[in-house]
Formats: sequence, structure tokens, C-alpha cells
Amino acid sequence: MAVSGIDGSAWSSSLESDGGRSRSTRAGARDDRELRARASGDVADGALKPDAMPAESRKPEQSRETQTRLIRAAKNLFASKGYAGTAMEDLVAKAGMTRGALYHQYRDKRDLFRAVFESVEADFAERIAKAAAAEADPWEQLRAGARAFLAAATDPAIRRIVLIDGPSVLGWEEWREIDGRYSLGMVRLVFEANVAAGNVAPQPVEPLAHLIVGALNEAALAVAAADDPATARDAFAASMDGVLAALRIAARTAHQ
Repeated sequence: MAVSGIDGSAWSSSLESDGGRSRSTRAGARDDRELRARASGDVADGALKPDAMPAESRKPEQSRETQTRLIRAAKNLFASKGYAGTAMEDLVAKAGMTRGALYHQYRDKRDLFRAVFESVEADFAERIAKAAAAEADPWEQLRAGARAFLAAATDPAIRRIVLIDGPSVLGWEEWREIDGRYSLGMVRLVFEANVAAGNVAPQPVEPLAHLIVGALNEAALAVAAADDPATARDAFAASMDGVLAALRIAARTAHQ
């Protein structure tokens, strides 16, 4: 029996449930506010007029804008200079704001790093979901997701922030909790589809998902630390293909 792959909406749902509200959800809420404002005439050049919004309602929006500026600036610095090599003075200068504004949003450099880490993890997960969703067959989705995971380990921001500095700055427990929140749901989903398709023998998918995520994380850490990340990525991708192929062979043998 043919079983279709996971569609894009299912991937989006897995990201929302494991990593919080999606960008599209937040954008939709913003669009609703703008449509209501447009109907009442309280828009100017496609944006809400400042005097159309109560001061209290502007404060959360201004806080989010400040956080976005800080995260963007910090991401660039943490990726290029590393956590230890980035001073608070560098951060406020890059963001174009005062130390007071930074400390109003984040307790310290580590707190800001955690926010940057979550942002990079969310982008990381979205990249993997898109690569998997580009395939129609659940088995190819599994392989594409694994390859995208390892390929992302060569991205400078992911390599430095998530794989090198992340574990040491946040500690293993917090690093694993955040990483698992973004990646585990997707892996669980694709294994459920492959069990249904007969590509993987019937079994509880939770332990299997944990094992594969753990293996991919270890491979990604090794790729990030390698002298030649691209060569290491290709070698680990071939090894992961072999691991996944063994699962498929076991399933087909069981069906005979």
C-alpha cells in the first residue's frame, strides 16, 4: 500500500507544537490588526499611525522590536567572534543602542545568547522541515531531513552558536532541552509516516526518534569541529544513509 509523505502543513504544525508559535501565526495576527486599522482609517503608508495606538499597547511592540535588533546584532557577532570573544560594548554598538536598553531586555550576555540560540534553532528546524517537505515519499523525506541537518552544521551561525558555543555556554541539559524541542517532533513525525508506509518495522517511535536525533547531534558536533567540515559532512551523511537503510532492510525482512 502506498503511503504519501508528510505535507507542508504537517511540518509547520510540528514546528509550532515543539518550538512555539510560527512566524506565519504572528504575521497573521499583525495583518488582522492592520486590516482593522485600515478599515477605521488609522493607517499611514501601510503601517499603523503611532497616535492610533495606545501607549500601553505600543510598549510590548517596542520591546519586541528592541529584542529583534539585539538578537540580529548578537547573532552576527556570536557567529563571527564567538561568545567569549564578544564584549557587551560590541553588542550595544552593533545594535545601535545603550547598555541600559540591553539590560532592560536581557539579564546578561548569557541571557541574550540563549535568545539568539533559540532564534537560530528555529531557523535551523525550519530549514530541515522545508528540505523534507520538498519530497513526496516518506522515506525520501527522512533521508532529505537527515542530509539537511548535517548540511546545516557547516553554516557559520549554526556551527558556532548551536554546535560549538551552545553546549558550553548553556550547559548540556539546557542545550539538549531546547534542541530537542525543535528537532524531536519533526523526527517523530517522519518515523510515524515511515512505520505506516512499511519502511520501518512497527515499534514505538519515541525511543527511535531519540536515538536518531542523538546520532545526528553527535554527527553535527563532529562536523562543526572538523578541520574540513564539508568532507566530514559528506562522510557522516553516507554513514547515516547506511543506518537508515538498515532499518528499511529489517522492516522488509520482517514482512517476508
